[in-house]
Amino acid sequence: MYGHEELFNFLTEHKFPSLETHNEIIYYAKIFKFVHDQNTAGFVWLYDITNGMFHTHLAIADGYKGRILTRKVVNNFYNFAHGLGAKTLVASPIPKKLIKLYERIGWTKHKSNESRLNLPYQWRKKWDLYQSQ
Repeated sequence: MYGHEELFNFLTEHKFPSLETHNEIIYYAKIFKFVHDQNTAGFVWLYDITNGMFHTHLAIADGYKGRILTRKVVNNFYNFAHGLGAKTLVASPIPKKLIKLYERIGWTKHKSNESRLNLPYQWRKKWDLYQSQ
């Protein structure tokens, strides 16, 4: 896991839109860092809500969007979250474009502005195969 200060600085630098709502609680988060060529590409941070349900947040630097979420990286994150005791990951509220991204990596739409993923999970499908199902 990585430091809360590093996450906070990344969110500040990249003008994360909901930083003010995370400012006070970020120190309770479990943090997963995306790294590419020794550069910080982004973070996922989790809050244990209750009984293995973890609220999940994602921030990726603009230069890495569309390039960092490989199967290996995503599956490493899923293993990390499951190792923390997560049974279900929840992302809410999120816009439609993020729901589409999350669906691509195995999540299911739960409400109009929420996606969920039950763990353990191994992302194996390519985007084209996923779309045709």
